[in-house]
Amino acid sequence: EDDFNENAKVAIDIIVDESGRVTVATYQPRGSTTSESNLKAIAIRKAKQVKFNSGAEASNGTIIFNFKLKN
Repeated sequence: EDDFNENAKVAIDIIVDESGRVTVATYQPRGSTTSESNLKAIAIRKAKQVKFNSGAEASNGTIIFNFKLKN
């Protein structure tokens, strides 16, 4: 839960280090349905909190955050 006022998808490109920690998180317009700065900031903050399984090398990918208003 956070402070936002629209239903939207925000795509965040990430780079994950060998320990499974997200080291880079950047907004990706392709795959996003909004460019609203507050939603982008929330998604980037949450992406940096995600922890993945450790691996032999760094990897990258994209996370899609779905923001939905509660009724």
